[in-house]
Amino acid sequence: MSGLADWPPGRRNMIRYAFLHPAARTVFTDWDRVARNSVAHLHTAEQTAPERTAALVAELSAASGEFAALWLRHDVWVKRGGETAFHHPALGPLTLTNEVLNTADHSQRVLLYQAAPGTAEHDALVLLAMTAQDTGTS
Repeated sequence: MSGLADWPPGRRNMIRYAFLHPAARTVFTDWDRVARNSVAHLHTAEQTAPERTAALVAELSAASGEFAALWLRHDVWVKRGGETAFHHPALGPLTLTNEVLNTADHSQRVLLYQAAPGTAEHDALVLLAMTAQDTGTS
């Protein structure tokens, strides 16, 4: 995600990126859907990590009117997987499948993006990985 590595590791997360990073609206082809899904899923995290969620909600609400409006809708759902369309600055459009993995206590989640072997998206990810290795970036 373009620009995410510019932030300190402790501040890197998907919802903060979606609402606060200027590149997010270009990176996510369907930013509105990503934003709605992210906020709805954050409502589920509120049940298992209320203090940490409250701090993130306060930060995002203060910085983004769009986040604040979505938060007040109280949409709640658990994301298990799906597809996300991206626009990569060098590779162009990519649609990747995703899967959500939660820690046993549900205090953290990891969102994995992947592409089926033999697809153009898979080839693009391989190229991206090779480029990152060559430049020492990730």
